[in-house]
Amino acid sequence: YLNSLANTYASAINWTGVSHPSLPNYLGLISGSIQNNPADTTPADGTYGGTTLVDQMATAGISWKAYMEDMPHACDLTDTYSPGNYDVNHDPFVYFNSIRNNAAQCNRVVPFTQFATDLNNNTAPSFMWVTPNLINDMHNGTLTNGDDFLKAQITLVLNSQWYKQGGTI
Repeated sequence: YLNSLANTYASAINWTGVSHPSLPNYLGLISGSIQNNPADTTPADGTYGGTTLVDQMATAGISWKAYMEDMPHACDLTDTYSPGNYDVNHDPFVYFNSIRNNAAQCNRVVPFTQFATDLNNNTAPSFMWVTPNLINDMHNGTLTNGDDFLKAQITLVLNSQWYKQGGTI
C-alpha cells in the first residue's frame, strides 16, 4: 500500500532525517530545532523551552491534536517506553515545557483511539499529528503491519467530512 501511494503521488528518496537516533528528528519537526541533538532519552532526562509549531497554532486559533498509538491517556507525562508499543521518543510534544506545563496544550496530546472518533464525529481539529506504535510504524513490526495500519487510517481520513471539507493528508 505504501509503495502504491509513492508511485501514485510522490516519493522522497535518499532522505535520512537530520540526525540519528529518531528523537532529534521529531523535536525538529515541531520546534524547528533538534535542540541539543539528544540520544533517545525520556523527558525525565530533560525537556526543552521555546516555542513550538503547535504553540504558534494555538496562539493563532488553529486547532490541533496529536494522536499517539498505545498512549494510555491524554497528556501522559509518565515519560516511559510503554504501555504496549508506545514510544515516548516518537512523541515530541511531551518534551516541551510550553506543552507539558499548560493543561490546555498538553490535553491535545491524546491516545490514538480518539482519532477515529474525532473524524467520525466531525470534531477533528485543523491539524492532526499521528504517531503509530512501534509495530505499526514498522520499527518492531513488519511491512505488512505498517501497510495495513496506513491503509486503514488513510481510508478513514478520505471518507471523513474533515477531508471532504478541504483537509489535506
